[in-house]
Amino acid sequence: MPAQTNVKNVTLPQTRDLQPFAALLLLALAIGVGYLLNSYGLRLLGFSLLMGLGLGYVFQRSRFCLGAAFRDLILFRSTEPLQSTVLLLTLSSLGFVAIFFYSAFNNTHLPLSTLPFGIHTAVGAVLFGIGMVLAASCASGMLMRLGEGYIQQYGTLIGFLIGSILGAWNQNFWLPLVCRSPAIFLPAQFGWPLALVIHLGPLLLLYLYLRRLTRQSGNSGSKSAGFMPMRKIYREAWSYQTGAIVIAILSTLLYLGRGRNFAVTTGITYWGTWVFVQLGGKVADWTYYQLPRHQQALNTGFFLTMESMLNFGFIFGALISALAASEARIRKVRSFKHIIVSVAGGVLMGYGSRLALGCNIGAFLSSIASFSVSGWVFALFSFLGAWLGIKLFLRIFNLK
Repeated sequence: MPAQTNVKNVTLPQTRDLQPFAALLLLALAIGVGYLLNSYGLRLLGFSLLMGLGLGYVFQRSRFCLGAAFRDLILFRSTEPLQSTVLLLTLSSLGFVAIFFYSAFNNTHLPLSTLPFGIHTAVGAVLFGIGMVLAASCASGMLMRLGEGYIQQYGTLIGFLIGSILGAWNQNFWLPLVCRSPAIFLPAQFGWPLALVIHLGPLLLLYLYLRRLTRQSGNSGSKSAGFMPMRKIYREAWSYQTGAIVIAILSTLLYLGRGRNFAVTTGITYWGTWVFVQLGGKVADWTYYQLPRHQQALNTGFFLTMESMLNFGFIFGALISALAASEARIRKVRSFKHIIVSVAGGVLMGYGSRLALGCNIGAFLSSIASFSVSGWVFALFSFLGAWLGIKLFLRIFNLK
């Protein structure tokens, strides 16, 4: 059920040898834009763009997909994606601990990503889980595959924009419930020693258990997570484990450098709002855009935000990675039905991410890494959503 199975690839053989040169040109262009932003006093925008570039590159090179962690476990009984996701969560959590104590020592406390959890989290996570199966990608996977050339994911993007707009418009209904919901930061509740045991203990045990299952199944992967020669950095596929390690490092640096955790769906919401406004829509009186952070984006421009720059960088990073390996090509959709299902999946992901206050990057990865209970709640209900989504997907396409 991965997106790759739903496409026909169109490659121009005579252009394959030129793709690495195109990758170098795009990389130089992106670095130049980042430098210009920094020169004009927009350091955080330039930093977000370049970090997005790195993250998109790593996601594409390792084919890392957080949505596959649940989907492949349920559908194929494959444990390797989930094992790598647990490794990513563990390393990201350790990175957060290092930053927390470093900033406390220097008296420069960074804002926490402790989200409130409640019915909105459960409903949003279930919708998101269903949507990511129907769309054959999560939010980050969609951005990655846009860069790779998957036409089907443009349908997912359209749906995501629509769902995000609906979620932002409907925030006045959910916000009172969100405000009454608890937001629990484990170290504040139990102290750091016990919080580390409660949080990292299950992650470590789960990782060891999944690693054992992966080895027993004989599907431990042929690619090592160790040292990589230069050719493998840009030419050959990375292992999931290598991707997890590098993503953990980059997401930690992203948090340290800009004071906000790794997240992608707010930027997509801004894009959808921009389209809506261009079509004559009015959003200034929406509850969502009364919140200070979003009001600032409304006033300064939706594209001149850290969130948008990170996402732009992510797409271009994936494109550069595909070009460097001569893998870039237009991947056509197999049928119109796949497009419709992808649009529907995008709508569910967009709306669900507004309810849950993020996707499986912001509400799952970054929240769990920040010792927020909300991340575990999102994980549980998005797993349920993925299970329901698989049932629905198999029925829609008459698969067993």
